[in-house]
Amino acid sequence: MAFDIFIISGPTPFRPQDCAELIADAPSVVARYFPDYSRLYARKGWTMFTSIDRVYDPSRARERLGFVCRTSFADVLAALEEA
Repeated sequence: MAFDIFIISGPTPFRPQDCAELIADAPSVVARYFPDYSRLYARKGWTMFTSIDRVYDPSRARERLGFVCRTSFADVLAALEEA
């Protein structure tokens, strides 16, 4: 019987080159991809993690299972904008 392991998560906007900076200064990396995130977070009284030490890659689930998460971080920010 064959088996595989899958990470089921939303798509990541980050690239492998971002990893070191995500650990050192996550807010700067997130702001590079989502310039409005800090304004939207501030409206809710939220703050970004200072460090992100892992990023999940759901590409195997997409390739092997056809699974694509319907919600991304960009979708969450769009919902915050509308709220």
